[in-house]
Amino acid sequence: MRPVQQVQKQTEPTTEVQVVEERMLLVQNETPALLPVQGTEIQTSGTQVLPLTAENSGLQIMAGLAMFGSGLAALFLARRKLMA
Repeated sequence: MRPVQQVQKQTEPTTEVQVVEERMLLVQNETPALLPVQGTEIQTSGTQVLPLTAENSGLQIMAGLAMFGSGLAALFLARRKLMA
């Protein structure tokens, strides 16, 4: 039999301390207030005419529904021909 070697324990544990220095730079971008330029003021007169934005919307809805209906009818007829 061989004799067992004894391991000596360290009396002082080794600890490493690293100092990390972090620097943060905070930047806030603020847009400066725009100063009014002479000659670009909006005039609020009583004779202002607004553009017609919903002029043909009813006609467009009816055309869209007609196209949708004709597509459904074509699909129904195609399925009916396949089943027969």
